[in-house]
Amino acid sequence: MWVVTGAYLYAGDPCTLQGHGILLATAQTATHNHEVKVRRSQELADSKKEHGNALFRIQKYTEALACYSEAINICPDCAAYYSNRAAAYTMLHKYKEDRNAIRVIRVYMLSGEVLQLSNFLNFFHHRNETGSAFPIHDSVLDSELDKAETVLSQNTLNAIEAFYLSILDGHMSTIASQVEEHIAKAEANFEKKDYITAISSLDHCIEHCCAAMNFKVQKAEALALMGRYQEAQELANDILQKEAMNTGALYVKGMCLYHQDNAGMALKHFRRVLKQVPNHRKAKDIYKRAKTLAAKKEKGNKAFREGKYKNAHSLYSEALSIDPSNLSTNSKLFCNRATVSSK
Repeated sequence: MWVVTGAYLYAGDPCTLQGHGILLATAQTATHNHEVKVRRSQELADSKKEHGNALFRIQKYTEALACYSEAINICPDCAAYYSNRAAAYTMLHKYKEDRNAIRVIRVYMLSGEVLQLSNFLNFFHHRNETGSAFPIHDSVLDSELDKAETVLSQNTLNAIEAFYLSILDGHMSTIASQVEEHIAKAEANFEKKDYITAISSLDHCIEHCCAAMNFKVQKAEALALMGRYQEAQELANDILQKEAMNTGALYVKGMCLYHQDNAGMALKHFRRVLKQVPNHRKAKDIYKRAKTLAAKKEKGNKAFREGKYKNAHSLYSEALSIDPSNLSTNSKLFCNRATVSSK
């Protein structure tokens, strides 16, 4: 006897079918192990970068450069690591043309490294005022910025090339200050739950830091909190296409799925977030709420199927009290309870 299993044809003996199950389990384990490995690599690389930033702030540029190099070796596809290392080189070598400074600044802006950009600009303008040599070695910096720009969108880089040349007139300092102001406004409006104004501020940040995912994640969350789940999910999906392990985007997508009455997929996304960031407060709260609501709803459905209508009515009522903001699921619960009441 032969048995069709998925896209394969197997002889119908238990050993063969068991072997197929072992292969499937092995593949799933391999996928999980790969995700864990990627997550740990990103965390390690970020810790190296943060250590480098701390050293950079106390002017230990050689040690900072070594930390940035370690981060790059671990995760070679992060533009911010290259731009940070390029900045460390600026403090250690000599420089001949202002155009390389423009390239450093452009990479910082695209990557959303606003604090690093501010520090770099302060040095840049100090150099202009004193007439001292700008400490960058062309060949080294060219190599660093080539790598950073490679992992950013080349179309984006070309489209804004002329704009970033304005650094020579001091305009970039104004832009950097404006971005910092918009970040502060967005945070304040989030606290006040004024999401429309927050989105306006975030759009300004995205305009100038178009490769910075954190601003797009915050915008997606604001859209979700306004109930614009389709727009929020589309933006989260766009982020995840570029950064598959982005916890912010995974959280927002899970939130959208939860409010669209897709508890199973929502819980899956929240679990992925909590694997990467176990103390993610928002994900923990909504995960607990989604799990409780799904379980209570299923108990009500089970009672209804068994003809225990009074019990089902009570369970649906309890489910309705769990999360009044989940309009999609609650509308179905109201419908179910009305059906039970008519019995």
